[in-house]
Amino acid sequence: MDVAFTYGLEKAIRHAERLSTDVTMRPAIQRANRLIAQAVRGQLATLKCLPPEDQRRVLGYVGWWLKACLR
Repeated sequence: MDVAFTYGLEKAIRHAERLSTDVTMRPAIQRANRLIAQAVRGQLATLKCLPPEDQRRVLGYVGWWLKACLR
């Protein structure tokens, strides 16, 4: 989420895709990054239509939800 705010959605997606194939990452981390990249790329057009503040809200909610699922 921080990468998206700092560098933009496209770079954040590419970063997640790189992490998803990084052999130094645990399989669960690779899988999580692959799923995140796929989900965001699939909704990229919709996210880009939103104002920046709404993008932050959506990504903030998704981040919160992912953390809640890990508990």
